[in-house]
Amino acid sequence: MPIQLPNKEPSYVGAVLDDREENGYHDSDFYAVVWDEDESKLKKVVYNSTRYAGGGSCTIDATPDTLEKARNWLTSWAIEFLQNKHTKDSTTPVCGRKVRVVKGRKVPKGTEGILFWMDATPQHYTKIGIATSEEKDGNGQYTDVVWSYLKNVEVVNPEQYLPPTKEMEEEAAQLASSNAWYLPFARYFAF
Repeated sequence: MPIQLPNKEPSYVGAVLDDREENGYHDSDFYAVVWDEDESKLKKVVYNSTRYAGGGSCTIDATPDTLEKARNWLTSWAIEFLQNKHTKDSTTPVCGRKVRVVKGRKVPKGTEGILFWMDATPQHYTKIGIATSEEKDGNGQYTDVVWSYLKNVEVVNPEQYLPPTKEMEEEAAQLASSNAWYLPFARYFAF
C-alpha cells in the first residue's frame, strides 16, 4: 500500500520511493519521497508526525518505470546541485589560490598574489597573507608579502578550479544509482 492517510484513499500508488523520518527539536515528521507524475519530479509528502495524532502510513512500492523516471530526475538535480556547489567552491579563497584585492584601505586595490597564510583563530575577520611574488628568502619564506583580510579579496580566474563537467556528470549518475531519493529534501548534507 502506498501513502495511506486516515479516512482517505491511498495516494501515490506505485510511486513511493523512500520512507524517512525528519527529527526536529521537539518532534519528528515522517515523510515519503514520491514520484509526482503530474509535476514530473520527486516530492516530499509528510504523512505523520509526533506533533499530532496523524495515523498515516506508507509503503515503498515504486514500479520499475517510476524508478527510471526518478533516477533521471535525480541525476539532473544532482548535476545542477554539483555545478552550483563547485562554482561556489571555486570562488572561495583558500591557501594556494591566486587572489586579487578588491577592497580595503591598506593594500592597493588590484594587488594580486598567492594566498599563502590564513589566521586559524576564530575571529570576526580572517587575516590573510598574500605573496605578491614567488621570491623567497633562505628560510623558504616569501619576501614580498602584503597582509589583508579574507573579506577584501576574490579568487582570480575561479573557472580553473572547477572540475571537468564529465566528472560532475559521473558523480551525479553515481548518486542517482545509489537511490538516495531523500537528498533533495535533506536539511544538511555534503558530497
